[in-house]
Amino acid sequence: MLWLTWRQHRMQVLLTTALLAVLGVVLLISGLGAADFAAQNAPATDCVTDTPACSSYIVGMNELIRPVGELLGGLVLAGIVTPWLAAFDVPPTTLTTST
Repeated sequence: MLWLTWRQHRMQVLLTTALLAVLGVVLLISGLGAADFAAQNAPATDCVTDTPACSSYIVGMNELIRPVGELLGGLVLAGIVTPWLAAFDVPPTTLTTST
């Protein structure tokens, strides 16, 4: 019975494992870059956000973290919105964005 379950779900298990491995590598690379940036540009401990040193540190850290957040947000939206639309038989091409 275990063999039958494995045969029926092996592709999902392998793809999920591969996706998690790629996501882990992306997060590791991003985290190491952010840690290196923090070690080199860390402001004083009594820093408030209104000072130029603190503001530049926050902007720099946000620039490092933003691409990973956009990637994760895209994965979440692709994983949630598409099946939700499919459940209601709405083709994804009918969605329009207002500019």
